[in-house]
Amino acid sequence: AFYEQKGILPLYAVLVFGLLCYYALEPTDLPSRISIMAALFLTVFAIQWIAIERLPRLPFSTILDTVAQCAIGGLMMMLVGACASYKFAAPSNGFCAPGDCPGFKMEQARRVDRLTLIVVLVYVVGYAFLYGLVYQCMSINRQC
Repeated sequence: AFYEQKGILPLYAVLVFGLLCYYALEPTDLPSRISIMAALFLTVFAIQWIAIERLPRLPFSTILDTVAQCAIGGLMMMLVGACASYKFAAPSNGFCAPGDCPGFKMEQARRVDRLTLIVVLVYVVGYAFLYGLVYQCMSINRQC
């Protein structure tokens, strides 16, 4: 119960919050997207540090480690997606202020955003949930 309440659920909450913020912020507002992803990135390490402080040191990766790696990977993918979305859709002169960006190709940016969200969701469901939780729990139960 400690693992779930102090580690796994907060890490997934950080990841879901990152996905919602990524989707809610406009692609032209790159500084806000980067700021939120950086804050969430540090939050993952804070949650992990608090949870690890009360757990014994183990020579192998635990489910908490897998979920933390998934959260970090998902946030990094969103950060790369935000930068790619901005770069591919920015006007050729390179000048673009948040809220005032003439020539910004919004449809192209939204296409990159949707692709990024799909990749992150597949990664989270495939790696963290199916492999990290289901497969590892089943293999642990088989050994006992």
